[in-house]
Amino acid sequence: SIRVTRRLTNDSFDGAEPVVGTDVYVVGDFRGSSVELGEPAVDPSTLGTMWWSWTAPASGKLFLSEAMHPFIFELFEGATLQSLTLLPIEPSPFFLIWEVQQGVAYKLRSSRVDTSLDTGVGRLRFAERPPNDHFADRILLTSLTNVFEVPTGIATIEPGEPTPYPHSVWYEWI
Repeated sequence: SIRVTRRLTNDSFDGAEPVVGTDVYVVGDFRGSSVELGEPAVDPSTLGTMWWSWTAPASGKLFLSEAMHPFIFELFEGATLQSLTLLPIEPSPFFLIWEVQQGVAYKLRSSRVDTSLDTGVGRLRFAERPPNDHFADRILLTSLTNVFEVPTGIATIEPGEPTPYPHSVWYEWI
């Protein structure tokens, strides 16, 4: 018998499929996928990998959800296989979360670690940091009756900031 296997376009780092948008699904059909020579270390049980590229439209957080076993997702920064740096994942029980910077091109790799499923899916969502994330960028309030939303969930803490909380945004009243 003859088995025909199609060559996947995003099976290689150089063939990474571009992802455009801030709330998108990445879908990979892993039938026929392989591990490319020179790829960063992969789980020893990896059967194949797929690659996507995405450029951050602003600084903020990239969330990956709805990913399921047997697929492992990782985010890298770098222009070649040899120069890739694996980004650390922020702790979360529900998502994979990465800190991303405006204009930086990232590579997302998904690795298949067993044969129970052929198709891997993940939802990528981007959230921009609030404009008043840093003290120098505080928002001026001119009235005590201002109504505003305080989006602190993806805000950061500046070095030396006097707060026990993990996120803060800044306002100034005059």
